[in-house]
Amino acid sequence: MLAAYRSLAVVIPAYNESATIRDVAMRALAVCSNVIIVDDGSTDGTADCVADLNVRLIRHEINLRKAAALWRGMRAAVSAGADAVITLDGDGQHRPEDIPALIQAADEHPGSIVIGARLHQRDEIPSVRLCANRIANFWISWAAGYPIQDSQCGFRLYPAALLRKLSLNTGASRGFVFESEVLIEAAARGTRSVAVDIPAIYSDGLRPSHFRPVADIANITLMVGGRLIRHGLFLPGLYRSAIEPELRRRLPPGFNGRAFLALALSLLVAVATLGTVFLRFLYRVHRTSAASPTDFGDCDATIVLGNRLIGGRISASYRTRLDRVARLCRDHPTMRVCIAGGRPSDGSSEADAGYRYLVERGVDAARIYRESLSSNTVENLKLIQPFVSPYEKVSIVSSRYHLERVGTLAADMDMPLITCAAEPTYRFRDVFPRSLVEAFYLHGYWTSRIFDRLANKSRTLHKIGQ
Repeated sequence: MLAAYRSLAVVIPAYNESATIRDVAMRALAVCSNVIIVDDGSTDGTADCVADLNVRLIRHEINLRKAAALWRGMRAAVSAGADAVITLDGDGQHRPEDIPALIQAADEHPGSIVIGARLHQRDEIPSVRLCANRIANFWISWAAGYPIQDSQCGFRLYPAALLRKLSLNTGASRGFVFESEVLIEAAARGTRSVAVDIPAIYSDGLRPSHFRPVADIANITLMVGGRLIRHGLFLPGLYRSAIEPELRRRLPPGFNGRAFLALALSLLVAVATLGTVFLRFLYRVHRTSAASPTDFGDCDATIVLGNRLIGGRISASYRTRLDRVARLCRDHPTMRVCIAGGRPSDGSSEADAGYRYLVERGVDAARIYRESLSSNTVENLKLIQPFVSPYEKVSIVSSRYHLERVGTLAADMDMPLITCAAEPTYRFRDVFPRSLVEAFYLHGYWTSRIFDRLANKSRTLHKIGQ
């Protein structure tokens, strides 16, 4: 039946479902031959209604509530060799005919929990339930760390491999907590859910829900709240489940919502700290500008960072850097040189233009390595790593205003580079105009790192300027 799994079992918890359980069971048997019904202490003859059907019947002497009934059926299915378990309610709210849709989704998303989602038919759902479901979705999605479309629907497909790993409280107080908690616990183990649209069935003939609004909502709230508190409110989950999807929905296609939010966070921090953090970065830029030497002793290699070409010609700032490297090459005859910089202009990259400039000033071409693909400082550093790795002591030459940013990025990339100033002396009036921009880049980088931790992203570096 399943491509992703060898066998399937359907588990139906039932408590006083004599009016509907036989019809639901027969329709489930038409789709799957392995049906398990857990009679949870019924007093209305529920078990007698299915006694002659080819189902496995498990009985509780007393009502232990839904969590215990579900878990008992799930364990029985897995113990009997099922690789996947489908659960559905016995009151007729879920259609067994929709099981193939869950199976198809399981084939497309092996290892995921598949949930039947009803909220697309919002007009068919009582307003009170719709509101409660949306509130539950928000909190459970936050705790799970991703958007869940219908966290309260019990029509689901669970991989048996996941169920074998779970150990959850299924006591009487956890009756309607279990199906929420299992999504959160599964997410913590790396298993997410996918949604399949199913009809929302709320007919007048259905029996009143066993859900106790006050007690069960309180129990679910305590479970979710406790998990969030134990994880320090789990802000990455809030971002991934609510903020990021909303940005994707509202912002134009192709717009970098993550960068937009990081910039907003940077401005918020600047305002909240009355600019003190920005001033700290401004101080660091000037401190490094003033303290960086123009020579570094004996180094195995040096790197010079390119600068934007103007009409294919070298700018004054770039020329100053290259002149410094030319002097260092004369003072250190065995030193290798790497020129980093792409941005082709008129057929020539920054590295190519720098290479010609150094060769014209007597630097042996055999000593020069060119990196011509990068377009910003981060890419400069990433792409020169193969050049840097064989050497123990490597310096990097750039303009004084640029050195704090270069040193910060290099340190975060585990590249212990010695910063070397291109200009002979530090002049405040020369550094100050560009230092404002550099401090802005560094402030944005710092807040972006905070944002990455909140969003739980794997990236550690961002493009923070040219």
